[in-house]
Amino acid sequence: ETQSYLPSGFLYRDDQYKLVVYPMIAEGSITILDYTKHIQDPRFISPFFFPREIPVLEAAFSVTLDEGIEVGWNIFGTDSISINRSETYEKGRRTITWKASSIKAFHEEKDGPSGKEIKPNIILFVKSAQFKDGRKTYLGDVADLYQWYYQLLNRTNKKNQKELKEFTQNLTKECLSETDKIRTVFQWVQKNIKYIAVFEGLGGLIPEDCVDVFRTRYGDCKGMANLTQQMLESIGINSFIAWVGTRDIPYSYTANPTLATDNHMILACYKDGIPKILDPTNRYGSFSIPPYYLQGKQTLISKNDSLFEIYEIPVAQANRNLKTDLAELTLEDNSLIGHSNILLTGYCKNSFENDFTKVNTREEDFINEKFTNGYNKTEISNIILKGLYDRFDTLLIGYDLKMEEYAKNIGSKYFINLNLNKTLSNTTIDIEKRKYDYILDFLRTDHSIVKVAIPEGYEAEYVPESTHFQNDLVSFDIKYSIEDRRIVMDKNIELKTLRVTTDDFDQWNQAIQKLNEAYQEVITISKH
Repeated sequence: ETQSYLPSGFLYRDDQYKLVVYPMIAEGSITILDYTKHIQDPRFISPFFFPREIPVLEAAFSVTLDEGIEVGWNIFGTDSISINRSETYEKGRRTITWKASSIKAFHEEKDGPSGKEIKPNIILFVKSAQFKDGRKTYLGDVADLYQWYYQLLNRTNKKNQKELKEFTQNLTKECLSETDKIRTVFQWVQKNIKYIAVFEGLGGLIPEDCVDVFRTRYGDCKGMANLTQQMLESIGINSFIAWVGTRDIPYSYTANPTLATDNHMILACYKDGIPKILDPTNRYGSFSIPPYYLQGKQTLISKNDSLFEIYEIPVAQANRNLKTDLAELTLEDNSLIGHSNILLTGYCKNSFENDFTKVNTREEDFINEKFTNGYNKTEISNIILKGLYDRFDTLLIGYDLKMEEYAKNIGSKYFINLNLNKTLSNTTIDIEKRKYDYILDFLRTDHSIVKVAIPEGYEAEYVPESTHFQNDLVSFDIKYSIEDRRIVMDKNIELKTLRVTTDDFDQWNQAIQKLNEAYQEVITISKH
């Protein structure tokens, strides 16, 4: 059965897929699937994945070539299976076959690598082919891929841009520097152009004309990057279209210069010879930092018809993505009452904003879940948000809180756990069950200060000793002190990796175990 393919975020796609139904399937059944694809342009050969979600007795991929066709291939993810290649020749035609047998079922894991990485796959590409009128090149190297991409770019922006130019000049007339102009244009596109994708034919690769995107106020990544580039060009600022694959795509341009390597279009502006990466589809993202889902990825930047640059987008360091909170509390009966101020920067801010847009509960419940471990007797009130959705780099959150019956009272003593937020506490890896690496979105630093006033007539009977731990993945320091009749906990946690490999599971679990032990510490306040 032929069905349309319309994932979330798309208004229309003209590609379709075949749904194959096996009736009367029962446990122990063996199914056979044999199919042929007809591809008009050899650049569009898709990767072939050997495993499925069910065990596979044998998977084979073959290609038969007329004389004069030169191909190459890349094989990825072969750690778990053996793939055998064979070649035969018949009547001047060459057939190459890759086979794998007895393949176990493959399933992706939560917070793990994508299927493209963990499933053994082959990417076949046609380098060149001999025709009657000469040899035609397709995908021999990165330059071949770039030349094809560049000629696709030249098929757009054919309409009159007078209105767009006048609008951009007016939009940026108060800007005092080139950087201000770039930021103003970028943030206008972020705010005013809605991400909606329309894929028809080569429309999945060719940007929509910038005039149409400007007029309709919607576009996909290509349309939004192209509009931003044309607006900047209209006021004399150079910027450059770039292609990139998000972090769930494991391929690089240097290792695999094919269409499988990217799925996204962005923009690059240069300052002091270094590209500044702009992605207007990241609706609330900061101008000062690329999106977290592009960190560490190669991007192919278009300079002119023959010049390009492959640039690796840097990983934002932990001190760039900061969550700092200060809670000043008093003890009344068994309740903690007070005020909390939180500062979020970088990806911590962007992540909060993305989650906040999806809130289907009260804001107070969302704040409680985020910052006080979801303690169900917490009352959050008087929330103040400064910088929310402003597309700059800092967000300030303030709120009053009352945590009823949080302090444990036994006789004349109170026992209080000052770890109102337990970062990473639920990330212990089940080594027996987990097969693949554990992936994290971004490096970050969590700095928390909690101050509890000692009530009149009471004194601090027990204050935990300071705790320090550090390895290559995580570090933390938790310090307790008494200042002006207040018990102070100063906690700093640094996440230092984007990927916990299977070899590092023990090291990760050791860090989380030590951290959770530190989270169990409580202060004791007793009557004189």
